[in-house]
Parts: sequence; C-alpha cells; structure tokens
Amino acid sequence: MIPREFKSGIGSNTPPRIGEEVTVVYDPLLPGEARVTPGSAMRFRPQAFVIAGVLALGLIGFFLLAFMVLVLLVLL
Repeated sequence: MIPREFKSGIGSNTPPRIGEEVTVVYDPLLPGEARVTPGSAMRFRPQAFVIAGVLALGLIGFFLLAFMVLVLLVLL
C-alpha cells in the first residue's frame, strides 16, 4: 500500500485528529480524485447537544412562566 495525501473540501469545524480513521473512496486509476465520505468527516460534539438542550429547556421554562403570569393577571 502506498500512502497518499490529499485535501478534501468536506469537513467540519473540528477536523479529524492525526491517526483518526476516515473512509476514503477513490478510483485506483485516478487516486488524485479521492473523496472522503461525508459521514466519516463530520463529527458532532456532545457538548453542543447539551448546550442546545439547556437553551431549549430555558425557553420552555420562560414561556411557561410567562403563560402562568398571564393567566394569574387575567384571573385577578
């Protein structure tokens, strides 16, 4: 196997680390046109999901509180 290097236009803000595996597809006759499969290049950080969840819960809590205040004002 001959190691080769190439640059790909597909990726994310967090590129693969050195030694991390990615899936590369290529035609052996045209190795210069190699492509990284989209699923192997994109990684999601768990912290992003935690932050999104906290923001969503905060918004839900805010609107629930606003609704309760509105109901109390109407009843009084």
